[in-house]
Amino acid sequence: MNVQLMAEEQDTIDRAYILISIARRCAIARAIHGAGQVPENLYYRLSSAERAFINSARHDLGLTEVRESPIPLELREFDAGLQRAHRDLGPDSPPAPSA
Repeated sequence: MNVQLMAEEQDTIDRAYILISIARRCAIARAIHGAGQVPENLYYRLSSAERAFINSARHDLGLTEVRESPIPLELREFDAGLQRAHRDLGPDSPPAPSA
């Protein structure tokens, strides 16, 4: 898979490359470790890379940054419970829900 992107700034192209690279690593880690066993920091890095790319692309277009929306504590606790339940299902379970 290759990404070709036209952008005003090199930073946007670099961030697209990083985003795709981390997404590939998530797929590889899921294949190696199984569903629900991928290290959480890898998904956090994917989310951070996605936000960085989006904001860089928005900057190229002259738009304002998208800020991270705070997730209420109740939803974070609920999400954590879903992720624990998914992890307990084992390697043959469907993909975990993302927040």
